[in-house]
Amino acid sequence: MILKNPLLRFGLFLATFVAGFVLTLTIRVASGFKSDGAIPVALVEEAPRSNVKPVTIKLQWGGFYAFKEDRQFKIFRLLEINQDEVHIKTYSETFREMPSVHDVTFLIPENEHKVWSGPEFLSAKPVFIGGKSLYANDLQQYGRYLIRTGIKGTELARNLDRAIRFSRDVPLETRLSVKDGVLEFDQA
Repeated sequence: MILKNPLLRFGLFLATFVAGFVLTLTIRVASGFKSDGAIPVALVEEAPRSNVKPVTIKLQWGGFYAFKEDRQFKIFRLLEINQDEVHIKTYSETFREMPSVHDVTFLIPENEHKVWSGPEFLSAKPVFIGGKSLYANDLQQYGRYLIRTGIKGTELARNLDRAIRFSRDVPLETRLSVKDGVLEFDQA
């Protein structure tokens, strides 16, 4: 069947293109493909498990956060948070003053995926800057990490989809604390 209407042909082309793009991204995320070929190692960095004070913070998947280190503000982006781990993207740029979401939105990540423990996350005393929705390409290395930990197939797709959906929610004021090395969440 030949479509004679140029608008219908364009619509069909566009639908085919988008479907192919989504399929390609899904395959790349599932296989851990990264365009530059680098495979960053996800490290779980343990912070001391004692003397970590509870923190009230706005939580948003895809949110940008700042924390102070050596009188500079360092930036990370929240990919996923659960009782045991905090998955983030880190940036090498530092700021003398608290940056705005506009200042950090287009930074290039230094580390596409890093894992912090709950105590390490709270010890950093992160401050929410602002959020931006996550997309599949933002989660490539997180997806690779999940595959390395044995999560595959529909469970992998559900985890990545959940992070993307949660990133579209408004930030939620949350009180975080650590008990026996595990993060506890309470609505503030």
